[in-house]
Amino acid sequence: MQTQATGLIVYEGPSRLDGQPIVAILTFHSENRKTGDMCQLWILRSDMSPVAAIKVGADASICGDCIHRGDGTGAQRSCYVNAGQAPNSIFRTYINGGYPLATAQSLRDATIGRMIRLGAYGDPAALPIQTIRAVTRHADGWTGYSHQWRARPSLRPYVMASVDSPAEAAQARAKGWRYFRVSRLADRAQGEAICPSDKGIQCIDCGHCNGHASGRRGSVVIQIHGSGAVHFN
Repeated sequence: MQTQATGLIVYEGPSRLDGQPIVAILTFHSENRKTGDMCQLWILRSDMSPVAAIKVGADASICGDCIHRGDGTGAQRSCYVNAGQAPNSIFRTYINGGYPLATAQSLRDATIGRMIRLGAYGDPAALPIQTIRAVTRHADGWTGYSHQWRARPSLRPYVMASVDSPAEAAQARAKGWRYFRVSRLADRAQGEAICPSDKGIQCIDCGHCNGHASGRRGSVVIQIHGSGAVHFN
């Protein structure tokens, strides 16, 4: 008896960041304590594991110039995602044929009435905007972040600009973005709210980080976290 699929392939093709082969997989459920049970969008190289991609700098295809990638060999990495865990598991299932290609109907069935995390791993800017629109079309809401906000203004309705300093925050604000700022101290500036995750409020219930789609104003700051936090400067 065939095991029921736990996700869908929503994109296979060239990265919009560097043209290399990538895949985007939407999984249906999550036990992530910070986000809650949201659908999760994973953006991966389709020709090598996430761990291998990090070691040779090929993660640029799905992360662009994000400073949290480290030095391009896996060293000095400050990203909170452990690529050897969930992303690697998603990749193994993918190469073993565990995820079917999404159809309009299957994508609707998977996302209708659900909250979606755009980029459990990888930057949504690696994908065509049509893919983002399709994934969010029937959803109740979503969260998302992009370090490529300067080059991809079309993402502004969907994601927050990921910024790593007050200077970058000012630049994003001047270009009309809501932003999500990472800080060593979670020092709140005017127009910023501290991410309520440290109070036990999950993303599925908060939903603040959804770009401009909801008409919300204001931005968010969070203290750097995860195993790579020691490398954040």
